[in-house]
Formats: sequence, structure tokens, C-alpha cells
Amino acid sequence: MNISKGDSDGIVNVIRDIEGVELAIFLREDKGNTKASVRSKNSIEYISSREFANIYGRRSDIKDLEDLE
Repeated sequence: MNISKGDSDGIVNVIRDIEGVELAIFLREDKGNTKASVRSKNSIEYISSREFANIYGRRSDIKDLEDLE
């Protein structure tokens, strides 16, 4: 589709802000690898984006809702 990273940066936030969505995950391919952006709402009860990242062994140093890149 020839879309650059800058073209898709805010999509995960838009998805998270949809009513009823508590955890948003946006996947994109970059040079043969899959990159994930994960966001959660402050009121989420069962898992935060940081906990989700820890489950999959990625970026356990995340303290705020940031891209997992």
C-alpha cells in the first residue's frame, strides 16, 4: 500500500477513543518485521498496555502509553 510510518502514527489513538474500546492494537509491517502500537484507556480494569507488552516480552520499561517500537 506504500504507506509510511508517519501516515499511520495516530490510528491507534483513534481506535482507542472509540466508545466501548478499552485496549487498541495497531499492527504494521516495516522492513519485513511487524511493529505493534498498543494503547489502553485509563479506566481499563483487566490489563494495561504495559502489562500487555510484558506478556509478549516487549518493552517492559514503558511507563506511559507509548508505541511499542
